[in-house]
Amino acid sequence: MVATLGTAVINAGYDRTFEAIASDGPGPEGPAQRGGAWTSIGIDHRASTITVPAGFRIDLGGSAKGWAVDAALTELSASLLAEHPSAGICISAGGDMAVAGTPPAGGWPVRISERLDRPGIQGDGEVRLLRGAIATSGATARSWRHGDEPGHHIVDPRTGHPGSSRWALVTVFADTCLVADTFATAAWLLDGDAVDWLSSWGVGARLMDQDGGIVLVGDLKTWIAGELPR
Repeated sequence: MVATLGTAVINAGYDRTFEAIASDGPGPEGPAQRGGAWTSIGIDHRASTITVPAGFRIDLGGSAKGWAVDAALTELSASLLAEHPSAGICISAGGDMAVAGTPPAGGWPVRISERLDRPGIQGDGEVRLLRGAIATSGATARSWRHGDEPGHHIVDPRTGHPGSSRWALVTVFADTCLVADTFATAAWLLDGDAVDWLSSWGVGARLMDQDGGIVLVGDLKTWIAGELPR
């Protein structure tokens, strides 16, 4: 994930909550700002400070959410599993999920969808997560328009504009939630190169294109039980 896209996301119109955008419309459209400035971020561990290049804002996006899930799971596992070795733990934050310990019979039930506050639709999938983490990225539900131009929250760091993709949803299975979330968003932006790129890293994935077609990547039995396409 590119950390210096905060200003680009705001300039795309995402300057408030999605609920406010849905009711009042997006913020004013501003100039694109590419994400290369992340290489100039300065971190002083001794002083506990971060210096950001002038004119840029940090937006940690889903990567911070994934890291938070991993951190919570590590902390809880250390205390709970030591006392209850046969326990199972599941941490979920806004669709990012990671598990540890002994799963329930058949695995943790997970519905794959861009929004979980709506009835299931064609293309949604259901899996039983046995280990590791799962995260899904897409720009169908959380989107808006500036006139005739579509807008959404996934900004391509190469252009500074909201990206485009043949994929409606990209779901990644990995050992940690930070990796799953980061790879899901990157794969969505990589469009036609996503399948080969994901394969080269050895992660498991389910990609649904805009017409509902499903592409599976990797040996998903490492992470899940049961059928994945739907």
